[in-house]
Amino acid sequence: MVSNYSWQKWAPSLTYYIYRSLLAANEKSIREQKEYAIRLLQTYALEEVTEAFLWIAEYEDKEDHFFLASRLENLLDRHLASALMRSISADKLSIPNATKLLLEIAHYDYSLVEPLLEEWLIFPVPTETQARAKAISACQILLQYAPNAGWSSVWPAFQQDSELGNQVIRLIARAERFSSSIGSRLTETELADFYLLLREQYPPENDPAREGTYFVTIEHDLASFRESTLRQLVERGTEQSVQQLCRIQDALELDFSFYLHQAELIMRQQTWQPLSSEGLRELFQDQQTRWVQDEMQLLDVIEEVLDELNQELQQGYQGSLPAAIDLLNEYPHGKLKADSVKYTPKDEERLSDYVRVS
Repeated sequence: MVSNYSWQKWAPSLTYYIYRSLLAANEKSIREQKEYAIRLLQTYALEEVTEAFLWIAEYEDKEDHFFLASRLENLLDRHLASALMRSISADKLSIPNATKLLLEIAHYDYSLVEPLLEEWLIFPVPTETQARAKAISACQILLQYAPNAGWSSVWPAFQQDSELGNQVIRLIARAERFSSSIGSRLTETELADFYLLLREQYPPENDPAREGTYFVTIEHDLASFRESTLRQLVERGTEQSVQQLCRIQDALELDFSFYLHQAELIMRQQTWQPLSSEGLRELFQDQQTRWVQDEMQLLDVIEEVLDELNQELQQGYQGSLPAAIDLLNEYPHGKLKADSVKYTPKDEERLSDYVRVS
């Protein structure tokens, strides 16, 4: 049986050896075997394996071939993630490679990276190279992993520094082309604001051609990202999304009737409630019955009833005499019978009772 001392002694070397073979593994089954071996090492020598990964991170960072982030998905635990966070916080890695690790850690547990992102995204947006790179990284990770896309911090940064916004959007455009995760965490108003920004920075008239055979460029990704943002707003199918589409239409002075029609159609599909069999039977049995689903339909029914009542009062109903006199009080006016009669409206309670029973 191997002693703990032996595990701890050989863990760094074994970790590096297995990691290097993991990089060369192309088949999924082989990669899973290598990952299992590393997790087994972590069981017996957690600190030594963690230190080995910290050393690998710094070594690859200096050698300018940073592969570690691409192999961490199935190896991260809270201990390793926290150790990597301490290394990043101490500025032991370059910002581009630190960002790659932060993206993996945020995917594992966003709460671990959140405090550092708050430190990196400062206002006013910095112009110094290192601090600015940190702000760009923070915006990227917030948009991709924060519960609300970090909008309360990211949006002011975009408004304050359009070039920073451009750099961040270019970093996330390709990933969003396949996932559309950012829009799902924004409100309708935020989606509309984002679309207007994307439309301003990347107008459709500048989109690259998509005819025939072509290589997908960042410009293609940006165009797809812009249209995906609009599509997500339409597909919300809420009253707020329709309002925001109207706002976009007014702001751009363009005809968005197609998108508005689609959003309204989706809204009706999402809010429609089918009539029960009992309700359908009642409708067939009594032609005076109405199916009311919302306040607008209720107003329509009230308006219809009042129109019928007005016709009854003014013209009569099915051959009867006009009934307007029923809503008036009659008082003799003058001393002689031939004198005219004075009419006054009945009080409000009498009127409401009359409407109710009519």
